[in-house]
Amino acid sequence: MARALSTSEKNYSTTKRELLAIVFALKKFHPFLWGNPFTLYTDHKALTYIHTQPVANSMMIQWLDTILDYDFKIIHRPGIQNVLPDMLSRLFESERTLVGDKNQHKTWITPHIANSKNTNMTNRMMMPDDLVTPAPEERQELLLKIHLEGHRGSQAMVTTLHSEGIHWTNLKQDALDCINSCPDCQKFNVAKHGYHPLSSIYADAPWDHICIDTAGPMTTSIQGNNYILVVVDVFTRFCVLKAMPDKSSHTIALALRNILSLFGRPKIIQSDNGTEYVNDIIRKYTEISGIDHRLITAYHPRSNGIAERWVGKTKNIIYKRLQGKNDDWDLYLDSTQEALNNTPTALHDARPFSLMFARRPNQFKDYSDASIPTNYNETRKQFNGHITKFNNTVLPAIREKIKTSQTAAENKFNKSHRIIKEIPSGSQVMIKNINRTAKTDPLYIGNYTIVRKNQGGSYILVDGTGALLPRNIPPSHIKVISEEQSEVYIKI
Repeated sequence: MARALSTSEKNYSTTKRELLAIVFALKKFHPFLWGNPFTLYTDHKALTYIHTQPVANSMMIQWLDTILDYDFKIIHRPGIQNVLPDMLSRLFESERTLVGDKNQHKTWITPHIANSKNTNMTNRMMMPDDLVTPAPEERQELLLKIHLEGHRGSQAMVTTLHSEGIHWTNLKQDALDCINSCPDCQKFNVAKHGYHPLSSIYADAPWDHICIDTAGPMTTSIQGNNYILVVVDVFTRFCVLKAMPDKSSHTIALALRNILSLFGRPKIIQSDNGTEYVNDIIRKYTEISGIDHRLITAYHPRSNGIAERWVGKTKNIIYKRLQGKNDDWDLYLDSTQEALNNTPTALHDARPFSLMFARRPNQFKDYSDASIPTNYNETRKQFNGHITKFNNTVLPAIREKIKTSQTAAENKFNKSHRIIKEIPSGSQVMIKNINRTAKTDPLYIGNYTIVRKNQGGSYILVDGTGALLPRNIPPSHIKVISEEQSEVYIKI
């Protein structure tokens, strides 16, 4: 039993045409169906909700008296299994050439949809009466089934539901929530990394705070050196470069002792978590010397950015001077150090050498005819006056210039990066998989719980057993799953 559609019926939407077929069948088989419960199979899934949607749309209302006159339930049957009715609906084309389609240039009038963020073009091209709204308790199961078919994204899930004539308010957000609750998607989906506002390192005087790092391995030099110890003063940006045969704790300690015996002990030494810096020898040396040894967040070189920057500058200058003689790199180390210390830096527009020693560096010229001062009392008075002026005038001006430069750098960073708010304690998170070696390895691992943020801006985490992670995690390595407080955190 079948019939052709009228001219007006051909303009119906897919869902409305399918419902028209049901009403037509009910009327045709009325003597057999009326008063008897029966099951109706359809390959259009949206029609399975005509008995359960809370508010009937206008598409149903015009046939509601006919539909409610029968006792039946609707079951979805995929189109590939709905063979016989599908054959009756097929209209095979004749062999004659078709001149054209009168609906080929039909223009859709897209209605205005207020909540544009939670819909898409497919939904806008369908009239509101064409869409069926499932019951709230059925929506999560629908989303989960579509998502698990191929771990689809939110847009693909929405498009799939719209193609089946299904829609509800905030569908896009519900699809996103479904994806966020999928453990497998959380491990592999790339998240937007966030940063806390940039906080610059500040020192009040020369050689109060130094940053150290190791450059290398380099090509083994004729003298047997493979590494460079780079020491940078935070206030002046004065650097010291030391060639080393290896980066063992003993070698690092000897090189560091040699440098500090010349320039004095600083208040703070900042380094990464390499074994050459985190060992008993360095720990004892800093304890006896009264030095505060500060370690940066592991796997976050940005935390030691000053030393990292000077490592790059050192290598860049040396590589340009080698001219193919790569095993002579350590011969250029002293001149590289001199060049860096005599070059004004953008931080304070002054030469690091001049700020470190309160005088200008001597130029490359003949000093054999220079007169030797004879009035030592006058010379001493001039020197003391120079030092007083340096401490009372130059250093305050340099401090002000440094703060201005750092504020400008912080504002530039905050404008060009995605700044996030502090992650609340107790939030569920995943962290970047730093040991990932293959594409099949997950991008993120977890779950973990936020305990608190430390002074440096990184986070202290615990795992599912309540054990603390051995390292702190920077916010750029964190992917937030939920900001709700967890039971694990409450137990701590």
